[in-house]
Amino acid sequence: MRARFSARALGHVALLVVAALVAAACGTTDTAQVTPSPSPSPSPSPSPTPGPVAIEVSHLLADTGGVGESSASSDPDGSGPLTAGDNKFTVTVTEAGVPKSGVQVMAGIIPGVSTISPTLSGLPATTNGNGKASFTASVSQGAKGSYTLRVWADVTPNGFLDPGEPWKDVKVQYVVATASIDSTALLAEASVGDATKDRTVTVVVDGPTGAVLKVVASITDAFPASGTTANASFAACDGTDGVDAKAGAAGSSAWGSPFKADIWACNYVNGGGNDTFTVTVVWDVNGNGVADSGEPQIPASPFTVTIDDQ
Repeated sequence: MRARFSARALGHVALLVVAALVAAACGTTDTAQVTPSPSPSPSPSPSPTPGPVAIEVSHLLADTGGVGESSASSDPDGSGPLTAGDNKFTVTVTEAGVPKSGVQVMAGIIPGVSTISPTLSGLPATTNGNGKASFTASVSQGAKGSYTLRVWADVTPNGFLDPGEPWKDVKVQYVVATASIDSTALLAEASVGDATKDRTVTVVVDGPTGAVLKVVASITDAFPASGTTANASFAACDGTDGVDAKAGAAGSSAWGSPFKADIWACNYVNGGGNDTFTVTVVWDVNGNGVADSGEPQIPASPFTVTIDDQ
């Protein structure tokens, strides 16, 4: 009888324990709840891994195929402070595509492939807030030949091109150009306005094989002819003002094609003295096919054509 009681008692106790556990699991027990610990603050995002450093190099002569005219007597781009034979380089340094300031920029002449040695000024240069830095390479007036510069972002900085530092090579060629006109004699008034060209202006260069110089010829005249200023054109006369500008490229007569511009005298004012128009040829520094203000004149240009007004 005692053993059976003990079993029933133990069974009853066990049922009570199970009920208590179920109640606790269901949240119905009166047992005090433990306040949870505050959620941990999220860890700060790690600093982004630096991206690759890249370099881009532009220069004044890039728009003319890297060819310059070294005998020019004026500032190449007309905006100062450059002189003949000066070439301005602009270097842009980026990191992961973002302009990077405070980077030292260096450049050096590559021997063996350079036939002329420019003087480099403004180095080392340091990039500004836009990631840009600039320096100048200058050759002597009348120089003919080429140079190749290696330009790099001196990230270390130690003045040397270290493994992993970005760099670019830039080749620049210089020529000496000369302009001429086929005749400086007075133009007979009987020749004016017909279908036959009256004059031809030619530009030829001397320098590295294959180097051609971009040029623009322009006519200064009046339409209709007025006073002592005649009208002329780079195309056959058609009763309009005609063509007053012609762009092209001048090469060497030895290995290329000189620039040529045929000219027609179209009309003039009869009586009151001789009439003139002027032909000017400039080095097209920015390569836009227009004779912009300040672009250097090719030596021997301009030419004045005089009509013999009888």
